[in-house]
Amino acid sequence: MGISDSGAGGPGAAADDLPHVAVLLLNWNAWGITVECLESLFRLEYPRLTVVLCDNASTDGSVDRFREWANGTFVPELVVQPRLRHLSHPPAPKPIEMTEYTRAEAESLTVGPVAVPLVLIHNGGNIGYAGGNNVGMRYVAARGDIPLLLVLNNDIVVAPDSLRELVKCASETPNVGAVGATMFEYNAPDEVQALGGGAFSRRQLFPALVSSARRTGDRSAATHIDFISGACLLAPTAAVIRAGMFDEAFYIYGEDIDLSLGLERLGLRLAYAPAAHIWHRGGGEKGYGNPKHDYLTVRNSLFLVRKYFPYMMPTAIVYLVYRMMLPKIMRRQWDRLAAVFRGWRDFRHGVVGKGSV
Repeated sequence: MGISDSGAGGPGAAADDLPHVAVLLLNWNAWGITVECLESLFRLEYPRLTVVLCDNASTDGSVDRFREWANGTFVPELVVQPRLRHLSHPPAPKPIEMTEYTRAEAESLTVGPVAVPLVLIHNGGNIGYAGGNNVGMRYVAARGDIPLLLVLNNDIVVAPDSLRELVKCASETPNVGAVGATMFEYNAPDEVQALGGGAFSRRQLFPALVSSARRTGDRSAATHIDFISGACLLAPTAAVIRAGMFDEAFYIYGEDIDLSLGLERLGLRLAYAPAAHIWHRGGGEKGYGNPKHDYLTVRNSLFLVRKYFPYMMPTAIVYLVYRMMLPKIMRRQWDRLAAVFRGWRDFRHGVVGKGSV
């Protein structure tokens, strides 16, 4: 799987030598952090870029804020990490030309190329992280003129050269399936959150991000990664469509692992671009360390084990008791323990999508 209109990336590459990239952002009731992400994206040192912003039927006025931000009539006072302020300030020049579509219009095979830097898609409902991003992926596929897509969490800010580094890595990786970046903690900008992605294997049945730089200090020496984090995943559009995009059964959490493993099953390779730096607030729509995250983590991890390592299910269940239940019993976190049981129950009954969230 190649990059159809790409030469080598890198800082010295001319615009005509760089492949067109669509950056997919998903928003749900979080226009403030999404605008900060947009400001950093429109500072990228990358000339062939279209931002595809999908909104999951926000009720906080997000869509109006995006329109006003793009035409320059709204300059929000963003609450940002002081050490990262330079990535999103001063505001990018406005107006920024924007086109809007309904979900049905965006997914239509008759969309065709559109020469605007920002596309806003109204998804029509809160269809989760997987479903919301799939709308953007189908839009990019329907256009047919963008060979690379970058799935990016809306709670991220990016270094100006990050996309060039990701594209450069993709162009230098034979049979590339997906590329990940060095992800830092937004509120602790020197702390590594993940080196491209994480581990999920027969030895690591519950997914964990790889962040060995905390121990080694060498970001170029990442251990093997089994999946690229969906917080920042660059991939050939054709490969993602061929792999089936995100499986909407997961709703949120685990869909990136499933896609990565699906790409590898197609004979494609996962890669890591250490010089591509991004900063992630973390937690996303649901946050970590709460019943919703516990429920989705348990249910979706068990879905993954059953799909890819079914003979390891007994081990996964024992590990579930040890890793997810006992600590909550010891801490008397009964609401979180109940969420773990709901995750196990819904896994057994085949409940997919949003489930008991």
